[in-house]
Amino acid sequence: MDATPLPEQNTDPPSNMPYLFVASPAAYFEEDGTIWIQILPPDQRYYWSFDPLGEEQLGEDFACQLSLPEVTFRVEVFGDSWTTAQYDLLRKFHEIKGVN
Repeated sequence: MDATPLPEQNTDPPSNMPYLFVASPAAYFEEDGTIWIQILPPDQRYYWSFDPLGEEQLGEDFACQLSLPEVTFRVEVFGDSWTTAQYDLLRKFHEIKGVN
């Protein structure tokens, strides 16, 4: 039984397909454990481009004419911490075990 090679398929997106570019928010960490996240203004959060490198942005009006969707963002923050008493107990446990 001869193996027939599969025809090559083009995996490149069509040239008329826009790309979505999303900016990363900046995060700042402080010594006390506080984390600050800089949320960008709405007009700087994302943009559309026909250029795969994103060097040429589509104007907002043109993106609307093309019926490109608006992007919405949601930020959720979750965190847990122990009470001061729990940290003190853990510190004492480490001291008893000889951990500095």
